[in-house]
Amino acid sequence: MKWCSDALDALVKEANVRTKEVDDLPLDSRSSLIRQDKKRHYLRDDRPTLKDFPKQWFTVTACDETPACDALTGFEGAIEIVAA
Repeated sequence: MKWCSDALDALVKEANVRTKEVDDLPLDSRSSLIRQDKKRHYLRDDRPTLKDFPKQWFTVTACDETPACDALTGFEGAIEIVAA
């Protein structure tokens, strides 16, 4: 058993040594891109929200108590997009 432990330690030590030859090898990221595509992460990640846009692009108008107006968090009333 000691021999197995020593052999494993030697392999781990050698695997952790960084060389210029290994650093220059290009990485193939296709497998991770395919996995992300299968899980469709791009549909959920980093969706823009109203908080991502500058406040100068919006004007505040009167809003009644509807669920659509309640969905606009962080603003006093309904929001209209102003053409710049």
